[in-house]
Amino acid sequence: MGETPKTAQITLIHSMQMFYSLGYGEIADWSPLEPTETPGEVMTTMMKYWLLP
Repeated sequence: MGETPKTAQITLIHSMQMFYSLGYGEIADWSPLEPTETPGEVMTTMMKYWLLP
């Protein structure tokens, strides 16, 4: 809340990079950043699949 669009994007990209550094997911696994109905807010989604034996 109260973030500029650029700040929100940087924060979200940083979170994506943290997940990548932890080995959780590749950057390419995330959808493009999308604006929400709230001004200055963006979102993304990641699909993660596991193969079960």
